[in-house]
Amino acid sequence: MKKKEYDKTGYRSFLMEKIMEKEVGTTVAITGKDPKERLKELTEYLEKGISSLYESETYREYLDVMAKFHSYSFANSILIRMQKPDATRVAGYHAWKKEFN
Repeated sequence: MKKKEYDKTGYRSFLMEKIMEKEVGTTVAITGKDPKERLKELTEYLEKGISSLYESETYREYLDVMAKFHSYSFANSILIRMQKPDATRVAGYHAWKKEFN
């Protein structure tokens, strides 16, 4: 099986799917007859989705990680969360070697 390669945008999407597995993968059925009805249905669906996201435990965990590691990129913050959810400090190899040897 060929390994997937992700560009920067695809990589972020991949990470978000990993951290938000419960929220990803919902299919939307729009049944409105005219464009205004379909737009209204889609808008309501998006509003419900955004509300549930902000109220979710996953979003709270994401905010906790970003609060602890605000100087790290989005991708690195998510990787830290995936590898060690209870991490409080992070440093590169040389910094750890210098500090603790």
